Amino acid sequence: MPRRAGVMNKTLDLLRSVSQRVRVPNWVYQTAILVSLLWLLVWSSVGFSPALESGCRAETPWVRGVYHFHPVAHDNRDRSTRAQAAVDSMCLDFAISTNHGGIPAKLFKQPKQGSLLIEGAEWRVAKGHHHGQIEQGPSAFRVLNHPIWTGITGVESLTDEELGMIKSGNLAMEVLNATRLLKTPRNRSTVAASLLVGPGDVGHFFAALSEPGHDVDLWVALQRELDATIPLMCGIDAHGDLSDYAELFPVSVLYLPPPAEGQAINAQWVEQEIAQNHVLCVNEYMGVVPYLRTGVCGEQVMLEFSGELPAGSQWRLFRDGEQIETGTGSAVVSGGVGRFHVELWRRVDFGLILGAHERLWAIGAVPTSESCEL
Repeated sequence: MPRRAGVMNKTLDLLRSVSQRVRVPNWVYQTAILVSLLWLLVWSSVGFSPALESGCRAETPWVRGVYHFHPVAHDNRDRSTRAQAAVDSMCLDFAISTNHGGIPAKLFKQPKQGSLLIEGAEWRVAKGHHHGQIEQGPSAFRVLNHPIWTGITGVESLTDEELGMIKSGNLAMEVLNATRLLKTPRNRSTVAASLLVGPGDVGHFFAALSEPGHDVDLWVALQRELDATIPLMCGIDAHGDLSDYAELFPVSVLYLPPPAEGQAINAQWVEQEIAQNHVLCVNEYMGVVPYLRTGVCGEQVMLEFSGELPAGSQWRLFRDGEQIETGTGSAVVSGGVGRFHVELWRRVDFGLILGAHERLWAIGAVPTSESCEL
């Protein structure tokens, strides 16, 4: 609180100084003081139960990484060293860069922590759609990046190539994109939370914006209409300009289950896990998800956590986009027949004025299990 009070005093001193030099009506001066006091009240009243920073998570069994960021941005400036610093600070196991047209990350060396750097690509295809490739080379597997933003509204918007790739299981879909989420806030409460909390608290800013977008609905609808499973993906789309890599990376972290004993974590393994729908997308500003195993066996859906969910958290189970069950711990649910996904939500306190709201923490598909025991 002393630091905030110091900022407030400096603000008032500046206002007084300006008012002495420039003829400012009293009502302007009084309004400025009132707004400053209101800002201080909101800022000081914010309470955020989860951890505010995403740092090194080496203790978790998850294999953690990020997808869809551009060390070389549209302005052709190479910000690879800053991207590398973000990867190192988070102790990520892998990072998939997707420069436009597949331009190599000129300065991006092997990260200090030994993270795997995968040189992917992003390019424009027919109808203006954007495809991402996890690894450059002969792989046929791709990711449909930020589909709503590129004009995909249904099956009729897809190209023949994309329809064929979905049928063959070679096209994943980005259902969350941090940068696009910033540009398209869903409702008034989201905008208010973002503006009132302000840039002084990055964790709150991104928690305010963390809720399912229309891409999730599109993902569910396309699977239903095509009767096909589309692997779920999430991306950062960071360019290192307005929001730095270190700020955006924690918003959308890919969690993959640990590899089998003796299996190396390489680009082929990462792509294989994504293709098999073993992805959990996590906003680490709201915490780290305890290890979660899920599976569908017949008409039963199994969820098993290795630890307890933090206070204010709950899971929500969806079948074909309809919520069918909620809970706070491991469970076996009679789910019927359909395609399932699970969302983790957490209650976030935005202070006295805005109050507490539930925000999306993580999302992942529930794949078919090879056995009825996890």
